[in-house]
Amino acid sequence: MINNTRELLVNIAKKAPWLIESTENCAPMPIRENSHQVIDDIRDYHLTIIADSGRVYRQYLTIKIENDRLKIDKPFKWQDSTTSFHVFFRNNSKVWKFFLVEDAENGATVLSARIPEKIYTLLKRRHRRVPAPAGTKAIFKNHNNLIDIVHVKNISEGGMLICDNSSVSRYPMHSMINEIFLTIPPDAGSKENGTTHRVLPFITKGKITRIYQDINSSIVHYGISFQHENANLYKRFNQVVSDFENHLRQNVTS
Repeated sequence: MINNTRELLVNIAKKAPWLIESTENCAPMPIRENSHQVIDDIRDYHLTIIADSGRVYRQYLTIKIENDRLKIDKPFKWQDSTTSFHVFFRNNSKVWKFFLVEDAENGATVLSARIPEKIYTLLKRRHRRVPAPAGTKAIFKNHNNLIDIVHVKNISEGGMLICDNSSVSRYPMHSMINEIFLTIPPDAGSKENGTTHRVLPFITKGKITRIYQDINSSIVHYGISFQHENANLYKRFNQVVSDFENHLRQNVTS
């Protein structure tokens, strides 16, 4: 997975091709196909290029491998001096794929670079994700067996996105968190009236599967995959997500 500041352009850039209504519907996953073959098989040259500056170029551009170098027609009105950018395209099956270009040579009409070592595909998430109500927090034991309390940004049946308003990465990739409790503010996404925070069912453990740093706030975010141990807990979280969706709709309509 991608774990640097450029991941923002891959995961939350509002103009990225796989985002709909600012909700992440797909997740990047590296493919095992040969990079040469994938690029040679591109038939639709309608490319989307997102430069590190954040500028987005969507045009029909020729892309090919020549003399062991990747060659891409320079987009019309190219305004970037950056040598790094992401290239997005769809294969013959209309599946989105992308790769990172680094240290590109900026020619008069062509961008030239090393052939990418990894190409990623965009897979539809198995679980629907919804924004967590403001004030939702997670309490758990971290990889050092210390208690942490963090903000929950969104949640699904299979995991959540958290942050602690810090610009420093605190949790190692693939590390485990244990004894997870989620607390939700009163009346947020619940059919029950109340004046105290609700506590969701206890989750035994979760795994850090994604880390990225917001380019605007510099806050580090962590994707957590729940390690559900029984079907009942999974069904309970399915209902929680449905409640959150209803709560979100009510706020929008009001």
